[in-house]
Amino acid sequence: MTADRICAVWLITAYLANAALCLVVYSNAAGSVTSRAGWLVTVCIVWLMGLELLRIYVDSLKQGDQYSLR
Repeated sequence: MTADRICAVWLITAYLANAALCLVVYSNAAGSVTSRAGWLVTVCIVWLMGLELLRIYVDSLKQGDQYSLR
């Protein structure tokens, strides 16, 4: 994996950890759907970033990089 991909993995992982904590804390918050729009947007972002992280790992496994998950 190149250095920029490793950096992206670290940044995405840190963001996902923080966002997951926020999603858990605010998941039971009261209010209408419009008042919880930020929570719904965060869920979408978490899914997209998770899929991007998975794509990076799959690409590195296909290429046989030394820093891949084994």
